[in-house]
Amino acid sequence: MRQHCVPRAYLAQFTDPDTPDGQEPFVWVWKRGAKGPFARAPKKLAVKKYYYSISLEGGEADHTVEEFFSQIESSAIPVLKRLAEGTSPADLSEDDRYSLAFFVGLLSVRIPGFRNHLEKFVEDLMKKVALLSAQRPDYFERTMKEAYTAKGEDPPKDIESARQFMLSGEYDVKADPVFSLQMLVALAPDVADYAWRSQWRVLRTTPDQPFVTSDRPVVLATTMKQPAVFGLGAGWATPWMEAIMPLSPEASLLMSLHHSDGVEDVGPSVVTEVNQRIATFATEQVYSSTKLLSTPLDRPVDWEWWTPVSVDGPPPGSAFR
Repeated sequence: MRQHCVPRAYLAQFTDPDTPDGQEPFVWVWKRGAKGPFARAPKKLAVKKYYYSISLEGGEADHTVEEFFSQIESSAIPVLKRLAEGTSPADLSEDDRYSLAFFVGLLSVRIPGFRNHLEKFVEDLMKKVALLSAQRPDYFERTMKEAYTAKGEDPPKDIESARQFMLSGEYDVKADPVFSLQMLVALAPDVADYAWRSQWRVLRTTPDQPFVTSDRPVVLATTMKQPAVFGLGAGWATPWMEAIMPLSPEASLLMSLHHSDGVEDVGPSVVTEVNQRIATFATEQVYSSTKLLSTPLDRPVDWEWWTPVSVDGPPPGSAFR
């Protein structure tokens, strides 16, 4: 089963309006390491086989999570389209707002970049735990025997060799993908709640200055300059956080606690700022409705990523209150 990490219906919002007659609508794709853009239909983008399925005994697969995602998308995409076409967030019903908030929550955690991060964290943690355990011979032997006994098996006769192998560190720990799948399902409602409680503002541009999106469509940044040690990262509770999710080439949703709900027409400088955020945080690919003259993956060295993207936002460097 081919499953989309970024929903096909969402990517369809960014197809090239000048797609030749008789040709399947496509988006322009910039991929890290590639020489130039290429055109690809949404159904062929951000796809992995059985990415959200759980393997069952007998070789069958449980697609419950994928089916759940489809239900959320069916409720949210019409709301997303209405905002992209000019509806103000203030005019949405509570049900519509929650549907789109849950879509934002899922889109934030279902992507490979997030799942890979979770699995890498667990793998590193378990390897460190194994190393600490192996540094204590008595503890290592006892826990090894307890683990094998719990499985109904006899422990290995040469436990010391196993301990020395653990101390060598010459092995890899692989997290079960079911772990990150369970975590994303558990975390999505929390992220959705943050999104739902935020103020929503739709930034609108013109067709000749389009927004782009990526394989990580929801991007968080703080507009208060942070120490360099924090990098570009931000969380939903970070002071002066702005979350961006492009809705279409002509509209992008801005979620924060310091903007009022509404619609705002923005100029080229704001579009450039939004697109640089999207491109910077993209895992591998950026998607555009037009074949831009330069790759959006090229981030200027002097880019000040804390620049607010709305005239309704805080001034740079403002203290959190």
